[in-house]
Amino acid sequence: MSAENEKEILKRVADDCSTGEPFRLDKQEFHPDHLTDFVIAATTYGGFKKPLELRDYQMKPAWKVVDSVLFRRGFEIVIMFARQSGKTTSISGATNFFLSALPTISREFDGGIRIGIFGPKKEQADYAFDMYKLFLQTNFLHDYLGIKEILNNTRQVRLSNGAVIYCESASKNASIERFTLDFADIEEAQNVEDTRILNSIYPMCSSTNGTRALIGTPTVDRSGYFYQMSQRAGPNTFRADWRECARYSKYYESYIKKEMKRHGPNSDYFKSQYNLEWPVSNVNFCTLEELTALRHGPELNGTEDPCVGGLDTARITDETVLTIVRAPMRHDKPHLGFWASWLGDDTKVQAKDITQILSNFPNLQLLNVDTLHGIGHGIADLLPSNIPVARYPMEPYRQSVMWQTLREAIVNQQFTYADVQDTNRYKFEEQMTSIRTKYIGDRLKVEAPSGRHDDYADSFALAWMGIAELYYMGDAIYDSTGKASKSSEKREPSPSPKRPSLKKPHLKKPKIGKPRIR
Repeated sequence: MSAENEKEILKRVADDCSTGEPFRLDKQEFHPDHLTDFVIAATTYGGFKKPLELRDYQMKPAWKVVDSVLFRRGFEIVIMFARQSGKTTSISGATNFFLSALPTISREFDGGIRIGIFGPKKEQADYAFDMYKLFLQTNFLHDYLGIKEILNNTRQVRLSNGAVIYCESASKNASIERFTLDFADIEEAQNVEDTRILNSIYPMCSSTNGTRALIGTPTVDRSGYFYQMSQRAGPNTFRADWRECARYSKYYESYIKKEMKRHGPNSDYFKSQYNLEWPVSNVNFCTLEELTALRHGPELNGTEDPCVGGLDTARITDETVLTIVRAPMRHDKPHLGFWASWLGDDTKVQAKDITQILSNFPNLQLLNVDTLHGIGHGIADLLPSNIPVARYPMEPYRQSVMWQTLREAIVNQQFTYADVQDTNRYKFEEQMTSIRTKYIGDRLKVEAPSGRHDDYADSFALAWMGIAELYYMGDAIYDSTGKASKSSEKREPSPSPKRPSLKKPHLKKPKIGKPRIR
């Protein structure tokens, strides 16, 4: 839209919105163009770098909300947009901004309007609330409709026309049952507990036959109220995957293609966040079929090739496991070629054995050691200084990133492991296929079933995180078919001395913080 057209719309809306005699419409007279023009006029007047014109995929659910509120239809509306495609801007920002003007421009809302913005945590609700305030700061409502701000804080905005906009957490411990609402805007609904939606938020709309909007994206967990409602076909369910959104922005399309290459088009992350698919939920981390497809190549009892190691340290009843993965070569994927294990927690014996084993891998680039518990530090302290140890405390956030990274590698067949008749290989396969997954909010938790072990799985996940941090993170490693890209296949590590530097220009910093190198 040209600047001249934007100015014409601003003038037309400004003429209608004369402060002394604001226009007032019956609900039957409202049209989607009123919303479109109102938003363009406000953002033009507010000096936005680019005035906001709602795109078709944004306009359809936005108008469905407005229509339901105007006629008190009590619709439950499900809205799923690909990440970073403007769902917060269009609903929490533009739509709520227009709704807050209704007591002034609509005869149906002389008594005011009440809007609630909710999120699984207060921070997520705040983000949507701040988007609404961004529109409010244009001063369009004040200068053209004479609407003044009576109260504006972190929990609510009250306007002189009777509009009230609340911002609240929908977390388990939040007290939110005190409101009566005409519209409930539930952000990141996939992470809001069912009881909070059905028993706390929805009853707020009962006396007004209020409208409810569930706004979110799919997750790996195919359960819960948002999942059930998203499977419902009909005029009140709206989806816009990345392809639809990319039609309006070449920059967004370029960004998504980079994400596709980084994560792989078949990864759970990309399928859920950008394709809006609910991935098939494996209770187990991976299947035996997925894993054995990667079983290829020899055991490595020593090599001059660059390698990365993972060390999962044990308590009394578990095993300490060392895993060695050869780094990606010019024509070969990373290869898991060596395991070693020790029962119990004798740190001195284990450190001595590990030192001897690693002397057979003189080009070791990194050894990730789990130091969440004290025994990991104990072994790390006993290893000689020529071994490049990275202390890696497996806290919940780090674990989530680590397991999601490994899951993407399995789905995209990014590595191989030794095809040998060996107890270590059997233990590796048994543990990898028996560990169980669970999402807690947006974090992935992986653990062994009761009475089972996950030492081999943890050790490999630590080693793979080292491979990802050193060689892949920040690079495009998949093409559009999910195969390794040519650029990644050409990344052959150069020979290095026995004590390699971890500051080579081609090495990438880990996304979750640089390992603490001893």
